[in-house]
Amino acid sequence: PSAARRHPPRRGWEVPDDDAGMVDAAAFEAEMSACGISGEKASKLLETFTHTKNHQKMIYRKRNGKVISEEWLQLEASESAAEVWAKALKRVQENFQRQAGFSNGKVVESEHPYPASWANWRKEVALEKASSLTVHFASNSGTYDFKTALRVSAGGLQRVGAGPGARVEVAASGHNVWGTVVERGANDSWKVKLDRKATTPEAQEEDPELDECGIHRWPEIGDAVEGQYTTSGRWFKATIADISVEIDWYTATRKAVYTLDWYDKDTRDREKTWDQIRRPQGASVFSESNHKYLDDVPLFGTICPIGTEAVVTCMDSVETAIVTYASTPHESVTFIDEQDDKSVLTVKGGKLMWEVPDDSRGELPCSSIEIQRSSPADDEDEPVVFQIDGPWGLAKLKDPAPYPEQLATAARVYSMAVLCGVSVATEFAEELAKESDRLAAEKKKTAEEEALPVGPKLGDEVASFGLDLSSALAPIFVERFASSSGPAQEEGVKVGWFLDLQASASGCPALQTLLASWTGVDVSVGSAKLVEAAFRDPEDLLKKLNGPLLA
Repeated sequence: PSAARRHPPRRGWEVPDDDAGMVDAAAFEAEMSACGISGEKASKLLETFTHTKNHQKMIYRKRNGKVISEEWLQLEASESAAEVWAKALKRVQENFQRQAGFSNGKVVESEHPYPASWANWRKEVALEKASSLTVHFASNSGTYDFKTALRVSAGGLQRVGAGPGARVEVAASGHNVWGTVVERGANDSWKVKLDRKATTPEAQEEDPELDECGIHRWPEIGDAVEGQYTTSGRWFKATIADISVEIDWYTATRKAVYTLDWYDKDTRDREKTWDQIRRPQGASVFSESNHKYLDDVPLFGTICPIGTEAVVTCMDSVETAIVTYASTPHESVTFIDEQDDKSVLTVKGGKLMWEVPDDSRGELPCSSIEIQRSSPADDEDEPVVFQIDGPWGLAKLKDPAPYPEQLATAARVYSMAVLCGVSVATEFAEELAKESDRLAAEKKKTAEEEALPVGPKLGDEVASFGLDLSSALAPIFVERFASSSGPAQEEGVKVGWFLDLQASASGCPALQTLLASWTGVDVSVGSAKLVEAAFRDPEDLLKKLNGPLLA
């Protein structure tokens, strides 16, 4: 055949009459009678489209080249063939449900037949007072091809009637994870068992293929793998960056050493032997932007090892407290722009507010800001001008001060923004973070020298954090307070509250620097990757939180 005719034609095919659809003849005749359709023409139509199949009389949509919808027009009935067909089908379904004991059930179906083209449909099913739903497929159910998919999802949660067994989604760091309610507790709490992937990982080949040098042919450079982290024994996503071969001259053997690029950019523990790597676990059918399994969420999937249950406690009304301790410098920054207007940036209620007092619009919350500078700072005497772009537009210092003073002003704005979770676009975040830490240390030293009152530090109020590995979405919690009062307790924080380390790191450059020093990951990768790397070894992270952080 020619290249243009390699595939069969997509149109012009004839299918068996059965595939066009059929319905019980008695039900169809009963609906015709109920609609007042009778007479010689009606009897002739029934005779034309009736055929016995499996000892049961059926009415066919199409039979011997004739189509019932076309022949129906001769009846001049008020109801169409499609309407009578739908009523007959409903009658059959109701009879079947009564006989099967499913009087409270509902039938969900597609068109018969459904078109051989891109199509999708969605139907919702809700059964009052039902404690669970069971799906039964008709024995004649079929699909057009293997690409057709039917997905049964939990709908909106009816909280009044929901209980153990209800399917829910739990929000986790920007992802949704599926789970099943196992218990409804007091104070509107829900215990949810999160979905995990298969507990039996894909086995490594028992007799893997070797090359002529005795080295495994899999993996190759660039392949996706999972590597075993030495300190914790857990497996993490990575790619093969390099493969080198070591020769043992005494035993006359070769051994491959695989260098990994970890998913979270961790630079530690990268060299592995073949038995310390494995093929990735079975991939989820869902996309990266719509995680449904706990194991797919980059951070939390590493907390509970494969094969262990992960149960979380969720509250209907979530209480969150943003607590600021003495190490956070500067609560407001004032500067003058080119129009001689005074602008004030202030942290209020955990939000960064921008106010121009002379403008009637008052304060505006900042969702993002941009910090720029007009020229590189090669010379400290060079008149570098910092610009801050926010909800009021571009603010530029009128009289450029020496570079160190301008850097300090920009660092104050930067530290306030990250404290409030405001997105900061800048090309020199690391420089601003270092300056922010320097200002904090300078402020503390000045306060000590002048005997000024200094606010409590984290370690003054929190005695220790605890670790609960079964609570994969929030494993770090307040275990014990060192004093009976403090900023956290004033905000309502109690023993047992969980620490959102990722949110804390995103708002605290000093904590980002600390995490970078603990993990060996460059601070520029961002707070999310830093926290992922820190959680590679949760027990070690707990020691550092209770040691250097509280200190």
